[in-house]
Amino acid sequence: SPVPKPRPPYLNFPTRHPSLPPIPRRDVPPKQDGDRLSVDTVTEITGTGKIHSMAVKLQSTVKSRQQFQGKQLLRQEIVSEQTQLTSGSNPPTVEVILPEKVRPGAEFDFDVIVKEPLGNDLLLGTAIEEKIEGDRYLNPGNLDLDILEAGGLFKRVKAGSTPEEKWLSAIIVRGDGATLITRRVIVE
Repeated sequence: SPVPKPRPPYLNFPTRHPSLPPIPRRDVPPKQDGDRLSVDTVTEITGTGKIHSMAVKLQSTVKSRQQFQGKQLLRQEIVSEQTQLTSGSNPPTVEVILPEKVRPGAEFDFDVIVKEPLGNDLLLGTAIEEKIEGDRYLNPGNLDLDILEAGGLFKRVKAGSTPEEKWLSAIIVRGDGATLITRRVIVE
């Protein structure tokens, strides 16, 4: 009898656990290079919850690339990442202008622009740059907010002199809501 064709490794991702909400995942067509297979995936995570009795909404998108040889995973990397937390009845809607990749030593802009008219609203905010380290999830730092004179945050950043990955984050707060956004920048 014929032997069933094995499933490609990129189709062997864990199946959804029935007690967990589904995490949408979209695969773009895999790329074959000899006996190596490269697969790009997009994982989108959304959710709501409470932090110190305050309702928050999470939206996160992670683009990753996996490389296989046969059934063995050789390498996995995050290509891009954005996470946004919002709270309040009317959190600021923002547009972020930030490159995903920069060269070592390059200067670039990190702009977070509030899209709604400000009217008489006072904006507070700050931007921070951090190394990507797992303990930052469990031990976040404190933020000092400044009064923003314009409709957002506008920061000039200089990349490090060696290849690395950084999180650039901004928080924008007004009387009826807050938006915290983080993006990954790859220096290579």
